[in-house]
Amino acid sequence: MSDLIDKLNSEFPAAGSSEFKMIDVKTSEYRFCLMQIIPLIQTNETRICIISTSRNGEKLLQELNKNKAGQKNVFVLSGIKSDNKSSNVKDYSPAWDINSLKDGISYAIKNFGTQLFVFDSVTNLSLFMKKEEINSFIQKFIAILKTRQIKAVFINIVEETPDDVVIAVEGLVDERLPLERFLGQKPVKKINQVTKQIKQQEKKPVQPTQKELKQTIDLKSLKKSLAQSIREEARKIAEETRKNLAITETKKQKSTEKKEVYKLENEKEKQSLLKKLDLLQKSFDLGVISKKAFEEGKKQIDAKMKEL
Repeated sequence: MSDLIDKLNSEFPAAGSSEFKMIDVKTSEYRFCLMQIIPLIQTNETRICIISTSRNGEKLLQELNKNKAGQKNVFVLSGIKSDNKSSNVKDYSPAWDINSLKDGISYAIKNFGTQLFVFDSVTNLSLFMKKEEINSFIQKFIAILKTRQIKAVFINIVEETPDDVVIAVEGLVDERLPLERFLGQKPVKKINQVTKQIKQQEKKPVQPTQKELKQTIDLKSLKKSLAQSIREEARKIAEETRKNLAITETKKQKSTEKKEVYKLENEKEKQSLLKKLDLLQKSFDLGVISKKAFEEGKKQIDAKMKEL
């Protein structure tokens, strides 16, 4: 990502700030949500770039034209290859390659003069990237756009996106709202402010109690209280034995805990991959991704499963 930042910083002039929204759509709404969103945000001939990991760019432009959304000021950066490309479509391949996506974004800014990005979608991105990778990518992506007064809309399929990914992205955008409220143009409070405030709060260190502070044994005082050296030696031996036993038991416990944690993390990762595979299958069944994209995504997920 640093390569993209350096490239953009060197090629494009910096400016003020931007606005960033995450729009929640239901699975049943996803197929046609762009036909509703694009006409609404394309005011004053705004130059819009749609970044789609799963839609064919040519077909998307055709659908927009049929729905009177227009093609003139819409550019599609697609993760699906197209043989008959228009000047307003650019493919990046493979869809899960973050470096090819970076190059596509740079191209859209430099050659199309993008004023607003529509990212379609955070959900599809979660098929190929972990939460930390998505968070880092979107955080740096937004930082770049802010310096150039470029706005962005992130589409989120609410039933399908992992909760931890949604929370992470919500903390980065200015506003999160459902599709119906966005289309209704109703004022919406920035509900992510509470999330940001919670993240900013630091836990206060827990101070030891007076009783805990007094638990330190003063060996010198104890020695003075013992009348016989034999009893003192016996106490030392017994205490040392207990310490050694405690250390051994602690090591065993930590070793067991590490194994359990590793096992749980593996199982959690496995369940996450299975969920992504299910989402990929649903996307293919709904017709929002091509068979090739489905097969490529499934191949990547199967490879990760074998690593577990």
